[in-house]
Amino acid sequence: MKDEPEVIAHAARTSGSWHTGPDPRRSMLFACVGVGFAIVLGTFVSAYIGALFLAATMIGAGIWRAWAPVATRAAGIAVRSKWFDVAFYFAAGIAIAILTFSYPEALVGRWG
Repeated sequence: MKDEPEVIAHAARTSGSWHTGPDPRRSMLFACVGVGFAIVLGTFVSAYIGALFLAATMIGAGIWRAWAPVATRAAGIAVRSKWFDVAFYFAAGIAIAILTFSYPEALVGRWG
């Protein structure tokens, strides 16, 4: 039978109490704050400004994912392969920006 401490250490590592992978907090904080701020802007200021901020957040996530080392600094926003993630974030950001610019009524503020 194996040593008791080795079995306990293995159980602790596999149960999730010891995280050995990259820290996702910084990239997740960036993404969540960006989306949250875009929602607040879209709700209380202007849908146009909120959508543009959301597009900028998506493009920023794509830039972060492209420049970060292989899923170490961008662990929270890394889903698939690096270039698939970058293409997805850029495509989503550009699509949101194009849709925003094609909606002229959004140029008027919420109360204006």
